[in-house]
Amino acid sequence: MLDMRREKYFGFDLDDMLVEFNLGENKNTIAATIVNKMSTRSIDDAFDYIERLNSDGTFDAAKTQRLKALLQRYSRWR
Repeated sequence: MLDMRREKYFGFDLDDMLVEFNLGENKNTIAATIVNKMSTRSIDDAFDYIERLNSDGTFDAAKTQRLKALLQRYSRWR
């Protein structure tokens, strides 16, 4: 799950990464979905969502791995 003490910093880093990926209008929707899945469900659900974006062609393999590394860095295992 998302480490709620560092949620603000996660949002900043996620936003910077998604701006770098040039997603346009979809950036805010993707960011909100990732934060929601990380904070309410689990990191595995967020990984599944990112993998679906990869299979849809939104992300390539390198971007997918960078996002997963970011999620792992800001997660807390319980």
